Amino acid sequence: MPINTKKMEIDNTIYKLEVRENAFQDDEATRILIPAFLKNKTAAELTRICIDSIIKYTEEPYELWYIDNNSPQKFTEWLDQYPQINIIFNKTEPVNPFRYRKGYMKKRDQTKDASYANAIGLELGCNVIKDTAKFVFVMHSDILITKNGWLKFLKSKLNEKIKAIGIRKDRIRVHALHVGGLFFDFSLFKKLEMSFLPNIKCERYPNRPEYDVGDDITIKLKENNFGVFTCKNTFNDIQLNELIPPNNPIKELKCDKAFDDTNEIFYLHLGRGAPKSFGKYKRKNKLTAEQWIDFAKNYIL
Repeated sequence: MPINTKKMEIDNTIYKLEVRENAFQDDEATRILIPAFLKNKTAAELTRICIDSIIKYTEEPYELWYIDNNSPQKFTEWLDQYPQINIIFNKTEPVNPFRYRKGYMKKRDQTKDASYANAIGLELGCNVIKDTAKFVFVMHSDILITKNGWLKFLKSKLNEKIKAIGIRKDRIRVHALHVGGLFFDFSLFKKLEMSFLPNIKCERYPNRPEYDVGDDITIKLKENNFGVFTCKNTFNDIQLNELIPPNNPIKELKCDKAFDDTNEIFYLHLGRGAPKSFGKYKRKNKLTAEQWIDFAKNYIL
């Protein structure tokens, strides 16, 4: 695989990148971006089944971009088996400079602020893909696609007014579309000066509201009189779980589920996938990363 090296500056940090571009599509194809940090085998497997579900259930033209945030090489070697995806290897630890300078971190460790690291991955991805690309879908690595036509469904919601479609909407802060699954008109990204970088505790912009990773996309669209669309999902409305037939194993699965216009599930989100895969998630009675992987292999893939 040909490897190109690049450098990119974000928040006064120079990020050193190795880019493997294997799959090429025209500007109409959706660019799917997945940032992740593979700390161990579980995190790697979580990402692998996510990619496998995309490959299995995506009929529409797309370019899949995996952005690796400085993972140990032994946990990324499996990516060589996927010549149909593009890879950005970020070789620089993505650490929130605001928190590091204030002493919240004793060493440069991205797991202390995984949201910021996720934002860096998305920023890198959006600056590596072609400027002329028209559509981008960003997602977490703890996702499973479950139905053909999912990308066509999301794209069908775009119009002259609606410029972003979210799998779910946050219930706090600015009530923005969440980057766990966000499809948007990429032609507006640089035009409206959008960014994935967060403003938690207003540490970046003291005079702007507090917002999380990618929330700026929703903010900028609304400031410019555009609208957004939220899919039907069990995160925002748990009662929607009743739409699932009793014999469907997904019904009892403890995760976020999104529905299309025919009330069929096309998207599953484990939630807290990174801390669960790292063994840092302590809440009981929640679906584990290992259970998620087993479910995917038995029922989705």
